Amino acid sequence: MRLASLLDARSSTILSFAGMFGALMAWAACGGGRPPAPGGSRALEAALADYGARLDSLDASLDTLDRAIRGAARRPVDEAEGAKARVAFRAARVRFKRVEMQSEYYVPWLSREINGPVLTRADEDDPETPVDPAGFQVIEATLFPSVDVEKAERALVLVHSLRGNVASLRSFGVDTMPGDAFFFDAARQEIARVATLGIAGFDAAVSRDAMTESADALQGVRDALAPWTARLSGENTRLADALDARFAEAIAELRANPDFDTFDRLHFIVHRVQPLAHTLALAQRALGIGAPDRPRAWSHHAASIFDRDAIDPAFFAPAEAVSGAAVTALGHSLFFDPALSPSGTRSCASCHDPAKAFTDARPRPLLLESHQSAAPRNTPGLIGVALQPALFADERAHFLEDQITDVLGSRAEMGGSLEAAAGALRARSGYRARFADAFHVAPDGGVTGVHIRLAIAAYLRTLRGGTSRVDRALAGDSSALAPRERDGFNLFMGRAGCGTCHFAPAFGGAMPPTLAESEPEVLGVPARWAVRRRVLDPDPGRWGVRRTATNHGAFKTPTLRNVARTAPYMHNGAFATLEAVLDFYDAGGGAGIGLAVPNQTLPADSLHLTRGEKLALIAFMRALTDTGSATARSDR
Repeated sequence: MRLASLLDARSSTILSFAGMFGALMAWAACGGGRPPAPGGSRALEAALADYGARLDSLDASLDTLDRAIRGAARRPVDEAEGAKARVAFRAARVRFKRVEMQSEYYVPWLSREINGPVLTRADEDDPETPVDPAGFQVIEATLFPSVDVEKAERALVLVHSLRGNVASLRSFGVDTMPGDAFFFDAARQEIARVATLGIAGFDAAVSRDAMTESADALQGVRDALAPWTARLSGENTRLADALDARFAEAIAELRANPDFDTFDRLHFIVHRVQPLAHTLALAQRALGIGAPDRPRAWSHHAASIFDRDAIDPAFFAPAEAVSGAAVTALGHSLFFDPALSPSGTRSCASCHDPAKAFTDARPRPLLLESHQSAAPRNTPGLIGVALQPALFADERAHFLEDQITDVLGSRAEMGGSLEAAAGALRARSGYRARFADAFHVAPDGGVTGVHIRLAIAAYLRTLRGGTSRVDRALAGDSSALAPRERDGFNLFMGRAGCGTCHFAPAFGGAMPPTLAESEPEVLGVPARWAVRRRVLDPDPGRWGVRRTATNHGAFKTPTLRNVARTAPYMHNGAFATLEAVLDFYDAGGGAGIGLAVPNQTLPADSLHLTRGEKLALIAFMRALTDTGSATARSDR
């Protein structure tokens, strides 16, 4: 990959965090004291003081939790002590939820240590060394539904670590991004986190306290914004009252309906989250507070993460990416032109057929004759491909430009190279003129391999959906979904657990609200779906790119948009229907059907879904269909 490709928006974000953190450390070395807060206000000073007090409360609750676990860890198990430990745990995580907004926004890597998923991951500095999960979710699994005495000692160690992490939260974080704009940005992200991860039970899978904890998270945002709300009351009382009312309504609905299985998530998003997000944006504008000048996937122009075109494809593009009508039209033509392959028989559309939602409807694609013995992976659809932080089933590419280079250079797929394709296209005067016009270069110098990949990538970034019936329903159209489809959405985001891997609103693996990270999952997919003699598929997945034990058999979580049009399913096309896929998930993945998958990330216990629930889930997924104008072919 060229250096220019590395200097994309995401890299810039990471570098800016590192620079600000370095500046903070330099300030600390000079004696401390609160650093200057450009863009800050008295409201911000009050909010930061309140944040410090809330960290004090969190630390005190962890001390109580430590003592409660010690009391519950004795033999024989005392159920009354176990109940006290669970009460103490809930109280401690409530305290964390009240500062989750700041923790997740300012120090996300530390927040993962405090309340991250129960998954072993590779050490960043030593990929061969696995890092055990830590934090609240591990402790939760020790205490719920009853105390596991064998794991209590480990839980006490984790509580001690949590207290250290809380101390670290005091040391750095908020002051690395000072200013009212960052605080409001943190607030909008926490509201989106509640609506996408919180109510889906992402971090409360065992206790099932998702609704009450989501209420506490929103209360934390409401309290954090109180200094600005007070200021707004003196300038626009009606708007200040509206903002406070939107918070109150959302929190009340969560508290009044704590049952995880029956909570109406669609109603909550449409009637509580959307109005709250948009009222917050109005309040921010009325206060004259702008958006932070930093790259983001969720555009600051969209008040809610569920708004139309809220996700900006430019965030996922490299620095050298181009756009414009002429470039896009050129890329459109190139996508359908077999001249890109040396044989002159294969184009991008040979496998990515617009009529099939840019797939080929095969378990595995047809390869060039000399490579028929290879085992390629199922062809993914391309609608929305520009809104993903990782590409290919093994996540080996991060930019569309690099994916195009890889495919054109594959001996089994296109059998050529960018330069070979450029040589073939230079022979056509029409193309020479179009490249020159698109890239503003001399006619004889425009047809290059670099320009080919830039043009095709520009076209792929136009393949965007966002107008499915699900999107219309989330935008407030109550007639967009039938009752069974609504039930399917609530199951998907609730009891069925689909929404904790296929995250709304993209319904893929990009984790909201930042959408900058995509964790591959190990499902234990069999070589084929059969009643007997099931064998684990041998494809190593992500392990072939980064050889760690946790990556063996791990694959990207694809978007489920247009999933009804993209059968068969999984990286190997093992499942012909959505019904078969749901049966596999319901059984607990590969481990659930008896295969040996020691690193499986999908829970191996059955969901016990009824036939009616499966039909509702499938009805919802079919409502995600939105191919639109993206299916148009080129006449070249």
